Amino acid sequence: MSQNQDVPSSTEAAAAAAAADVLAEIRRQRDFRQLTSESEKSAVLELATVLQRDSTESTSSFSAPVAFFQDTSSLVRFLRARQWDVHKAAAMAHASAEWQESFDLRGVREGAYREQIASENAMGKLYVRGFDKRGRPAIYMKPRNESSTSEVGPVRHLAYCMERAIACLDRQLERGNLAGDINDVLSRKVVLLIDFSGCGLSNMPPLSVAKECILMLQDHFPERLGQAFIVDAPWVLSAFFNVVSAFVDPVTIEKFQFVTETGEERSQRMAKYFDLDTLEPEFGGNATVPFNSAIFLAESPDPFGMEFSQQLQLHGEGPLAASAAPAAEVSKIQEVEQDKASTWSIFSDPRVLALPPEARAKVRSLAKRFSHTAASSDDYDGLGFFDDAGVLIRYLRTAEDNADEAERRLRATAKWRKSFGLQAWHQGGMDEASAHCRGQGLMYIEGFDLKGRPVLHVRPCAAFTAGRGHHHFVEQAIFNIEAAAAAADGLWNGCPAEPTAFRSISRLKRDGSINDGAFTVVVDFSQYRGSRQRPSIGTLREIARLFQEHYPERLHCAYFLNPPAHLLTLWSLAALIVTQDTISKVKILKGSRASLRQALEPELDEKCLDDILLRMKEAEHRPAGCASCASCCGRT
Repeated sequence: MSQNQDVPSSTEAAAAAAAADVLAEIRRQRDFRQLTSESEKSAVLELATVLQRDSTESTSSFSAPVAFFQDTSSLVRFLRARQWDVHKAAAMAHASAEWQESFDLRGVREGAYREQIASENAMGKLYVRGFDKRGRPAIYMKPRNESSTSEVGPVRHLAYCMERAIACLDRQLERGNLAGDINDVLSRKVVLLIDFSGCGLSNMPPLSVAKECILMLQDHFPERLGQAFIVDAPWVLSAFFNVVSAFVDPVTIEKFQFVTETGEERSQRMAKYFDLDTLEPEFGGNATVPFNSAIFLAESPDPFGMEFSQQLQLHGEGPLAASAAPAAEVSKIQEVEQDKASTWSIFSDPRVLALPPEARAKVRSLAKRFSHTAASSDDYDGLGFFDDAGVLIRYLRTAEDNADEAERRLRATAKWRKSFGLQAWHQGGMDEASAHCRGQGLMYIEGFDLKGRPVLHVRPCAAFTAGRGHHHFVEQAIFNIEAAAAAADGLWNGCPAEPTAFRSISRLKRDGSINDGAFTVVVDFSQYRGSRQRPSIGTLREIARLFQEHYPERLHCAYFLNPPAHLLTLWSLAALIVTQDTISKVKILKGSRASLRQALEPELDEKCLDDILLRMKEAEHRPAGCASCASCCGRT
């Protein structure tokens, strides 16, 4: 027998390492942490393992997108669609991955079938417009407008509209506008509004096309239908529905509601589910501006993540929206604005669209001031500032909506960022520096609070100031603030184990779930033994000044755990160097680990809180005078 018979091959070792990385990534995701059932968590991890293994095996033809097995929400949808049977869910994911490739779903999204989709959409039979009261996007379907002679065109157009709706779901989730979390089976889905008025046998699609559309939704967009409202259904629909229902599972059938009321009664019924001002008149609403395909399909800005009502706002909020301008007029506007892509991106950002009209106009006005200023130049490092809606909103708020003052502060921050050298960190040094800080165990991102905000954990001790001068300590503090801000924006997951975790801060689309860009700070004084274990007053004053001037409205809350009496006296003088708003966000907590747990449980994620209290416990057993956190905590 060979000595190496039981030694895994390099391929097996690589596969095992890849699987471990996938599971570690899933465990860090907020959706996974929010799952309340341990059996569901186990099923998610098992399905991820199976799909990741199948994607790397050379004998397998399975080529699932990464999102299939590295995203908790996707895994949960496949599992729910197959009643949490892992093997059936894996088979479904296999089939869906193969369909996506053969159907060229990516091409549908990226414009490979633009002319065909435009032809189908011009009929006005299918589009995304508005949201229900749970924050779910609504897809309007009007069979009376069906006149396609193509068999694949309607199916491809439906897939396009589903992708548009899903992109809206992602943005709603990012803004915190979706009711319910991952455990809510009604959340993160779309709503269908089907208007059969004026529809007859001549408008009905062929049975083969209807069947293919329904099977596509059921098999390749699993758990995406939240509810369907059907108005003015003709008598033939009952027979038609009975036929197609043979291909649909009972759960899907139960989601369909036939709205038979008329007039005021219809409005009253639909008002339970929708804001009537966002609902079209056929469904009892007041949104009278007709659908315009040219606006819905306009490519600038990126339409994915936007529904028709938001696009109407973006394209004028006046004559253009009210008159449903013809395609030529819309095209002309697009050409004029082509050179202002960054400004348009800010205009269409969900955080801007969610503001009241007056506040929205101020953000857009400020954005225009920077439209001709290079994001990175000899004078500025405007990366992630001039082209980021969240930053503009925060600076306007801190300047009390004074656009001139906000612009002055923004430009001052951009100059400071360039002189401080932050761009270099963002271009490759953040993960390495984070690993170093985490290894020291002094200041690092510990995890997340219950709202998904990153938690910056600070632990003053003998090693905190050992060998560190003023400049070094300011630099380390700013780095950690910058890392927490990037994590809050969803641009970096705060984990140094993945070198590619940080993505360019100039990225305009947010993938994270935080929309206010704030983070939480926890300062644990359990290792603090005296004034020699803190920076000088001058250093603290400089850090406070930089934080207030260049990171406005970034602090959600700060917790001081068991601070000594003389530091509380020092904190009473904090008004001399920090604003009253910042002081109001600091909470002093004193007591045992058990009492601290009770106080912090409503605020912090369970794992994050467990880790913080574990560090406190370790500190209690540290030898007197110990100057190295890493040597006692086991941090490497």
